[in-house]
Order: sequence, then C-alpha cells, then structure tokens
Amino acid sequence: MRLFELGSSVPRQRSLAEAALPIMRDLQQATGDTVHLAVLDRTEVVYLQILRGSGTRPLPSRVGGRMPAHATGVGKAILAFSPRPVLDAVMAAGLRPRTARTIVAPGALRRELSRIRQAGTAFDREESGPGIVCAASPVFGADGAVLAGLSLTGWSARLNLARAAPAVRTAALALSRQLGSVPRQ
Repeated sequence: MRLFELGSSVPRQRSLAEAALPIMRDLQQATGDTVHLAVLDRTEVVYLQILRGSGTRPLPSRVGGRMPAHATGVGKAILAFSPRPVLDAVMAAGLRPRTARTIVAPGALRRELSRIRQAGTAFDREESGPGIVCAASPVFGADGAVLAGLSLTGWSARLNLARAAPAVRTAALALSRQLGSVPRQ
C-alpha cells in the first residue's frame, strides 16, 4: 500500500518541480546560492529539486534526500502552515537534535512556527548541520494548502539571511501564484 501511495504522488510532485524550476533558476542566478524545493513526508522533508550555488563548497543535501522537518528551514516553513495533526505527529515522533542548535523543545518549536506564520519566512541557523544556514518560505497550492518549501541555502560565512529572506519569500509567492494559490489574508 505504501508503494501505491508513493507512486500516486509522483505526478503531483513532478508537476510541482517542473513549475518551480524556472523560478528556482532565477533565484539561483540572482543570488549564486543553492536553492532547494522540498515536500513533507510524515515527519521529514524530501528534496525534490536542488540547484547548486556557484563558487562554494558543496552542501550535503541531495535530490531524494531526507531531513527531519523540525531541523530545516523548508521543514519549518511547511510545518508553520500545516494542519495541527501534522505538527502533532512531528512532536509525537520526537524532536531529535541534528546539531547543538536544533530546536528540540516542543514549546520553543511552537513559538518559532508562530513567528514563521507572521513573517512568512523560516530560518535554519546551523540547525540541520554545522555551518549551514538557510531562509525558506512555504509554497501554497490552488486550494490554499501548503504544498512545499523553497529555500536559499549556504554556508554561514557567506549567506546573509537578512538579504536572502525577501528573495526567497518573493520566489515562493511567485510559485504559489503560478500554482493557482490565492494570496492569504
């Protein structure tokens, strides 16, 4: 049954990745940083598309790779706009640390997700891996539900999160509009 579920989701994810590619290319070319597109699968994010940054040491992420949602910018961007049962399942699975900076206290994660809902942008400040930072925003579908997360990711010595946040937020909004999403009030 699980294989059937996975196979059924492929066309939706393929069309999402295809729609995202031109926007991701523009973002990557404008910033020179790595751009990720990820979706939530239970308590983890799965990377559907990655465009590598130029002139920097490679990041450990890979297409098809998984990371705990609570420890990544794209994961927190998705969780902040997910239905409560989704967040409850993540909390019930346990918030295991990836680094010393990973948010592992349920109350702290809930406060962070509330901040993300207000700002529309999530951050990973070396929570997923030492030296890795990112700014991420949610991508919404035609029904208004969160579909994915889009991020600009790089090394902390190079990527300025304050400058990255508006760029990734704008790209995620453009992709959401392209997918038929109505702007949230």
